[in-house]
Amino acid sequence: MHNEPGCSSRETALKPVIEATRAAVVQIISGSLRGTSRGGRRAAADGPARRPCRRPCAATVWLQLNVLTLMARRMRILSFAIVAVAGTNGLFAQGVIPVPVERALVQDARIESRDLGIDRSVLTAQTSDGRLLVAPQLASGASIRAIDSTGKVLPWAVRVGGRDADVRFPLHLGVIAGTSTTWIDDPGFQQVALVDAGGNVVKSIESSTWIHPHWSDRRAFPVFSRMEDVAVYPDTTMLILPQRPRSLLDTPGYDRSRPRLLRVSWSGTIQRSVALLPPEQSRVVLETKDCDHVIVLPYAPRLTWAVSADGKRIVIVMPGVTESDSGTVHVVALNERGDTVFSKRIAQPAVRVPKEQVDNLLNRMRACGSIPVEQVRDSVARKTPVFRSFVTGVFVGRDYSTWITMRALADTSRETSAVALDAAGNAVASVRLPGDESFVAADLGHVWATENGPRRSITALVRYKINATGAPRARTGRASESSTQPRRPE
Repeated sequence: MHNEPGCSSRETALKPVIEATRAAVVQIISGSLRGTSRGGRRAAADGPARRPCRRPCAATVWLQLNVLTLMARRMRILSFAIVAVAGTNGLFAQGVIPVPVERALVQDARIESRDLGIDRSVLTAQTSDGRLLVAPQLASGASIRAIDSTGKVLPWAVRVGGRDADVRFPLHLGVIAGTSTTWIDDPGFQQVALVDAGGNVVKSIESSTWIHPHWSDRRAFPVFSRMEDVAVYPDTTMLILPQRPRSLLDTPGYDRSRPRLLRVSWSGTIQRSVALLPPEQSRVVLETKDCDHVIVLPYAPRLTWAVSADGKRIVIVMPGVTESDSGTVHVVALNERGDTVFSKRIAQPAVRVPKEQVDNLLNRMRACGSIPVEQVRDSVARKTPVFRSFVTGVFVGRDYSTWITMRALADTSRETSAVALDAAGNAVASVRLPGDESFVAADLGHVWATENGPRRSITALVRYKINATGAPRARTGRASESSTQPRRPE
């Protein structure tokens, strides 16, 4: 066989695969045609049979296959699938992206916790120029700090905690796209604080307690009395997670079992729905006149999603925990308007939830008020997954890369790993951290992590450079320690 104009050597190497695929499809079609003809003769006694398919049908399909092959070559498509016959469900399954090659991490910056004033839990956000904003969540009297792209702590600071502070309780933070302004969602003072490049609070947007639709959308959305701000845009709108819906009018088109991300004005007027999140599967709510109880399911996957610091990328992660999608993680990325950027499936370990553990959980259920124990068990059994989920979180980098973090396969290991997808959804790398560190931010060049000490305290914030060569992660240790004990990458 010779190379056709415009065909690469890689495409030429795939010609045997194309020919084999074409032969397989033709064989399926031929068998289907023979079955159709026999079926027509068998049905003659029961009534008029459909006209059996003859040779021109097969010739037409053959011509279509050749046209598809030619189009694939001209468009440089290296692989394609054809579903031509009804009843061949599952013949061509959707591809699952395998975990990419693990990259080594080289530490290039380390900042002690005392230099940042952080102790335990922190919030982070990356700016487009490489700065990392670090906000303490639980410490009173500390400050939100900024670290530049070289790992140096900047004098930029916003006081946190206390009545005289600028921010009382930071819940989310980010940047307004195209500006140097930082926004901080502060439910403590019921505000969204806007901070300039010098660390000064220049504006305070009051958190609306009356999130309402336009009159024309009164049947599409209820009224909400609380919100979490997850992005602020230059056009004086925000992306929020609304909470506490109130029914003033019937809203038949609004599903309350599934949370949504809404675009609203600063005054709380709903502009549109941006994203519909998956329903919460980690708990069962029992609520009647004589019962108000929540059952937390130990094996159910958590609702996992994230928004980039500028609000231009939304990522939703749905672990596969059923028979049909086990061993996969469905990752969907949206832009700020809610349009799909990519939808991918990546691999994760397929481990079943032990049946005896599920039985023990169901046996511990009890009746709740007028709800009988059988109904409680049925509700728990419906939400209990068949397979375990290893997903622990998701981050969106300043370069719109997506990082899905996972716990170790062995329950005795505290190591965490992450799979990185670039802005287009291509799996490009995987990294791993030892058990005493936690992911807090990442892009395709660096990974930020907290070094954890006793009682979950934070001892340092470290930054690693991702080694593009894919060298294996170093493992050493004292002779008295087990070889399975990891140490921090060097």
